Amino acid sequence: MACYTIPEVADIFKVTTRTIHNWISEGRLPIIKIGKTVRISDEAVKALIDAGRTIKTH
Repeated sequence: MACYTIPEVADIFKVTTRTIHNWISEGRLPIIKIGKTVRISDEAVKALIDAGRTIKTH
């Protein structure tokens, strides 16, 4: 399983780390916590991308 740090995920989505922290707090992005280390699974990133694709804007 591939895992990313918060800055890496922020870079993937081209947003700030604060936005990633907000998404985590809102429950939109689950984390894996190992001690004080926070990681985000590749599956969680892909799920967020897929969720974004289902939103239609007009």
